Amino acid sequence: MKSRLKNVCPSAVSLILALAMMTSFAGCGKKSAAGKTAGKTAGKTAAYAAAQEAGRRKFCTNNLKQIGNGLEFYKLGTNDKFPKAAGTDGLQLLRDGGHLTDEKVYRCPAAKDSGFSYVYYADGLILRSANAGQLPVVICYSHDMKFMNVLFADGHVKGFELTDDLPTHEERVKFVLGKNTRSREAQIILQNARKLDLRRDKTE
Repeated sequence: MKSRLKNVCPSAVSLILALAMMTSFAGCGKKSAAGKTAGKTAGKTAAYAAAQEAGRRKFCTNNLKQIGNGLEFYKLGTNDKFPKAAGTDGLQLLRDGGHLTDEKVYRCPAAKDSGFSYVYYADGLILRSANAGQLPVVICYSHDMKFMNVLFADGHVKGFELTDDLPTHEERVKFVLGKNTRSREAQIILQNARKLDLRRDKTE
């Protein structure tokens, strides 16, 4: 090997080294370009998914507002009493009574199952206080456990970003109520949530 290197012209050695370096840089450039392309594709995919979820949340909010309007019409004929049934049964009463008959309104676009995807908690509720804006009457938990949409007793809708899973009805209601659990109305809603949990446990 030593004798061969001695016979090689210094300029030829330099040329060989230069070609080797250029080939190496070209390979790195291709890898860098491929990485950038993959990054852009992933970014576009994430942005598209976020836009889709934003659309689903907006659609869900509109559904809940329509359900709120239906509940108001229902209460006009019942001396301000909400439908007396918890879970989807209460919303079924709303639909069967002709107050909101469009079945599509009862299904969140983020829901994976067909049928009613909103849960009603206001069984037996009669509003006699000014805390209606703190009382959750219908909750949507269909957004992959990252978001919860809530219809309150005064008709407004608010979304909540979630960091933890809330697997039970009681946990979801408590999360929304926060510290506002002492009123009679809040206790009724919590009691309905616990009943729904017991009902679910019996069917599982």
